[in-house]
Amino acid sequence: ELDTVPIPLLETTLVFLLPASKNDNPTAHGIVQLLVQRCFNKLQQPVGSYICALLEDRALVEASELKDHVHAMVFELHKTHTGLMLYILPRLVEYLEIEDEAMRERMVNLVRRLFGSGSGDYSATYPQHFKTLLKRFRDRSPNVRTQMIEFGTQVLGRVARDKAKAFSSSAASKA
Repeated sequence: ELDTVPIPLLETTLVFLLPASKNDNPTAHGIVQLLVQRCFNKLQQPVGSYICALLEDRALVEASELKDHVHAMVFELHKTHTGLMLYILPRLVEYLEIEDEAMRERMVNLVRRLFGSGSGDYSATYPQHFKTLLKRFRDRSPNVRTQMIEFGTQVLGRVARDKAKAFSSSAASKA
């Protein structure tokens, strides 16, 4: 599945999407974003497989320098092209229900950021995954519940802003 794009090429390219690389080399960051956007159809499967391999800590990517930055990488991929989440998001959601509390907290943080970002409309595209995320409001970990309250506040704030904007533009057009 990763044969279409060699792993070293993926790693060498994707590293420029990380926030640290963006600050160090904004030109390379922009070029890689453009590459991912323009070659999305060809990269969706190999990038998804690569990220899942990093998440699952498979031997295939054991020595990867990106392993410690996989959450940041996922969020940067999401910001670059939301369609890249097709193969990644279902795997992330599986981690929301694991026993390891620390891992679950990290995944809730990432998934809530994806759903709460306002990009991609993941709640409509992936309603089952959204329901799984919402179940974390009843998580046994107080840290996870706190993250979910922050998520709820963020989403409700955005809905209120959107409604206010729609109301003001409607009122302006009637005036």
